[in-house]
Amino acid sequence: MKMNRKNKRRHIKKDKREKIKKSDNFNLFVKAGFVFLFGVLLLVGLNYYELVLVDNIKEASVLVNYSPSQEIVLSDTYVKIIQPIIYNIGVIVIVLAVGTMLMELFGYLQFYRKRIAEVFTDKELVNLLSDDYKKELKTSLLQGIYKPDTTESTELISLFDDRLSNIMDTFYYSEHNTFVECQLLDSQYIKKSITRVLEIKEINSQKSNYFEDLMCISYKELEKGCSYDAFKMQSIEINGKPLEEKKDYDFEITDCKEPYSKIINYRLINPMEIKNTLLVKMTYTTIVPIEDRLYSVKVNRLCKDMKCRVTFNKNDLEVYVTAFKFSTGTNTIFKCEHFESITEANSNGWLLPGEGVAFSLFKKTS
Repeated sequence: MKMNRKNKRRHIKKDKREKIKKSDNFNLFVKAGFVFLFGVLLLVGLNYYELVLVDNIKEASVLVNYSPSQEIVLSDTYVKIIQPIIYNIGVIVIVLAVGTMLMELFGYLQFYRKRIAEVFTDKELVNLLSDDYKKELKTSLLQGIYKPDTTESTELISLFDDRLSNIMDTFYYSEHNTFVECQLLDSQYIKKSITRVLEIKEINSQKSNYFEDLMCISYKELEKGCSYDAFKMQSIEINGKPLEEKKDYDFEITDCKEPYSKIINYRLINPMEIKNTLLVKMTYTTIVPIEDRLYSVKVNRLCKDMKCRVTFNKNDLEVYVTAFKFSTGTNTIFKCEHFESITEANSNGWLLPGEGVAFSLFKKTS
């Protein structure tokens, strides 16, 4: 019974819509008919006016035995300006009215309505615009949405627009995976064997996108006399092909403001064009004093999926993890799990540059 009632309601609504469409079509025909009638009356009135005016002047001219021609009767202003304007208006009105009725009669008007709607709903109009005009339109829309009233707010929107353009310019990480194995050395140092796997995809396939910067990390130098290396790169691969230092990639070390801290930046010597997907794998080790408990992983590009896993000896270390991001609900975007000797964090949403996770490593006390 309920289904029958629902079906009846649907049919009633459908009939109402069809009646409305038919009434709209009828109203359009009526309006077009009135417009057509107006054009016809305009032309008939024009001819009637000329005939009556000429006849009246000719009848008056009989009294003085003078028979002027039509060209003499009608003034030059009327013949050269007023008459053509009125005549053309009448013709245009008739043509438009007849064209509208024919288009509606054969369904062309409905076709053009549907086509115009498709241009806007399917974003065809946006695809027809140039890239420069799209950027101008985007800036105007941002300013229109947030309605900046001061110069400072306008500058803020321009800054946001520039940052967004830089983020969306070249590529993003479809996967950003980091696997860390922690080991306690001499009860004084923590060694991390790190493998980072990046799956890189282009954002805009209509232009050439290049990948150049491999990695940028900071580390602290160990005290003098220590036999360990604070940082050591072991291997770099792109799409399964091993890269060679000085031939395929190079690095630069700079000093930080913090004492004994360094920043090392790895970069490809010849930037590699991104065609669909690049798979980058880097393996390296870091050794830090036991007091340096914090280890963080953050993305420098848009990232769709991020995974960080830290394995450790449960008898030596305790590991905790927390996520950091710019928007509210920091921990809701990451799923953090703690097992006996593994701590893992997985993202379940997009990450902005600068967001990521931080691990805290503590020496286990008996």
